[in-house]
Amino acid sequence: MSNRRSLVTRTVSAVVALVVLAPIGAAQVTDLVKTDAAASDGVRLHRLDFASNYLEAAEACDILDALSEAVRGTMFIGATSSDSDHRAFAIRNINWLVTSPHGGGVTDEIFVTGTGRYTFARSGDGTPMHRMVLHVRVDDELVEFDSGLVERRPSDSAIDITVREVSDEYLCFRRYLRVASSRVSPDDVHRYVFGNAAYFAYQHTPHGDLLISPIGGHFGFVELPVEPDVPNPIGLTEWALVRLAAGGGGSSDQDPPVRLRGGGIYQHFTGTFTGVPIERMHAELAIGGPLAPPDGHRVRFDSGLHDGVWIGPDSPDPLPFFHIPIDDTDPAFPLRRVNMVAGPVPGGG
Repeated sequence: MSNRRSLVTRTVSAVVALVVLAPIGAAQVTDLVKTDAAASDGVRLHRLDFASNYLEAAEACDILDALSEAVRGTMFIGATSSDSDHRAFAIRNINWLVTSPHGGGVTDEIFVTGTGRYTFARSGDGTPMHRMVLHVRVDDELVEFDSGLVERRPSDSAIDITVREVSDEYLCFRRYLRVASSRVSPDDVHRYVFGNAAYFAYQHTPHGDLLISPIGGHFGFVELPVEPDVPNPIGLTEWALVRLAAGGGGSSDQDPPVRLRGGGIYQHFTGTFTGVPIERMHAELAIGGPLAPPDGHRVRFDSGLHDGVWIGPDSPDPLPFFHIPIDDTDPAFPLRRVNMVAGPVPGGG
């Protein structure tokens, strides 16, 4: 795997040296698709609240581990049917990150993506009831969660429900997720566009041609709030990338057309022992065009840890400008890389 990475890194680095991030102006966003919470298709953006959490036992029926850190991230929810006693909603683009603690101060970061459905109904005596079913990818494992039809109790969140892993193999549950979410205000969604140095790179075999397609596009950028009154010695701030839509290429065989759709999570750390900010990006993208996976599956990308830039209230740029490459997480060829070069649209939220 290291040979695979170093081969492409050397080649792509040569390309990076030739391009720079161009200023982003209003002229570049005249055809920008709406990425705010009040989307024209009636689908609403939800952000997980601090009450969300994840529990997991080492084996089914074991005692569950302590609560994880709060699950954080976003999802889109849109109504599919509605009447006076029953409402049904489709859940799309689940984009969550879980930090699961282990002994000795070791933690695992679990990326959760997928779809689901949520229903609201009333029982015969008028009691409000609800149910959530999720079909998600937990790291590289496909998992179904189901709450069953349960009473909808008062909560500060618009949705607050606990789902349990569904398994034909075990009689009791191994994983639980409490999903507590609220709608995101359009004012909380920042519009981002890709810069001139953004590209999609593809290499089919270790000695094959490296195909590079410049891309343009946009996404929404939503801060994931830090839980109040909780120590944050590493200076962690996090954002979700939502409704990412990008594309380009098609000018030649060496510049094949490509389309990217999906979302991700961006992390920024300031409290590092080196004194240098660190950044990381997770993403899951659907790839369209001749370079798409044959089975059409969505591809996971991860940047790993990179040196970052200073951002925050005391920084000249309170929102980050990206220049961070993300690689597909599958160690086997083909290699796919997205050079994420993007910045906020002036006045775009």
